Amino acid sequence: MEKAEGIVLRQTSYRESDKIVVVFTREFGKIGMVARGAKKGKSRLAAVTQPFTTGMFSFFGGRGLVTLQQGDVIHNFSSIQQDIFLTAYASFVCELLDKATEERQKK
Repeated sequence: MEKAEGIVLRQTSYRESDKIVVVFTREFGKIGMVARGAKKGKSRLAAVTQPFTTGMFSFFGGRGLVTLQQGDVIHNFSSIQQDIFLTAYASFVCELLDKATEERQKK
């Protein structure tokens, strides 16, 4: 079981109620995580898997996708999500960081 602070760069739907979340952390670099049940309304992972959210992530797994077990929101940047221009700029920066870094490469 590993624990790291990070920011959600992007999310994609996976299966019926799961999400794949890409998180950038200081300790591990960019990590792909499977958040099981995160698309359900009452999921404890729904809030922490939103884009631009910083949080403390607990996960386990080796190479490839890891499984997200628990997440605590540190800051959700709701002001970015409410302004279309700030959302565009933040999306651009997150996409740039995602494309410029390799999986599990510490920076």
